[in-house]
Amino acid sequence: MTTENTVDTKLVEYIKAELPKGEVVVEFVKLDGDRRLMTCTLDKNVIPAPTKDPVTQDKVRKVNENVCVAWDVNANGWRSFRWDRVVSAK
Repeated sequence: MTTENTVDTKLVEYIKAELPKGEVVVEFVKLDGDRRLMTCTLDKNVIPAPTKDPVTQDKVRKVNENVCVAWDVNANGWRSFRWDRVVSAK
């Protein structure tokens, strides 16, 4: 992240490609200015199975392309971060 609201597209592509394969450690700046490291994944073998049938759910959320939602393996829960606040990923 070079300046606020700047998205590193290569970093975004890397994260999007690696999340389904396994764990990625993402460093980002929270809205309050604190830096956070999150070990996250979208690996279907790690994330929990859905508890409801997606077709019958009443609430449908619009996809926000500016945000990544992933499973935080340390917190055992869904968390999100904004692409324009990502500092690094490995």
